[in-house]
Amino acid sequence: MTNQILKYFGFFFVFCILFGSGFYFGFKTSQSQVTNLTATKSDIKALADSSLSSQDKIVTKEVEGVFWITPGQKPDCPETHKIKAKFNNTNSGIFYSPDNKNYAKVTPQLCFATEEFARNKGFLKKY
Repeated sequence: MTNQILKYFGFFFVFCILFGSGFYFGFKTSQSQVTNLTATKSDIKALADSSLSSQDKIVTKEVEGVFWITPGQKPDCPETHKIKAKFNNTNSGIFYSPDNKNYAKVTPQLCFATEEFARNKGFLKKY
């Protein structure tokens, strides 16, 4: 019986030491100096500009009947691909033909040669 009491007392004592040291080291590290990282808007812009250099190349797969609008390119469809298409939030897309009343206002993400080709790729016509 005495052995069990001493054993439990020993466990309690070790627990108290470990628990107390955790508080001590936790408090000690919370009082240490923390260096705040600050950056100005011009620093952030300079970093963003340096990460996108003119040497970066965007590789797209050439597909017959599809014209991709790449970043930095004027969002216009060539004469050979008059169907303007956009992706929407549901991972599908819509396309606009030249007879659509909003055709001139649409900023395309890609262009198709024909309406049939756009439908075959899963795009829906916007009326």
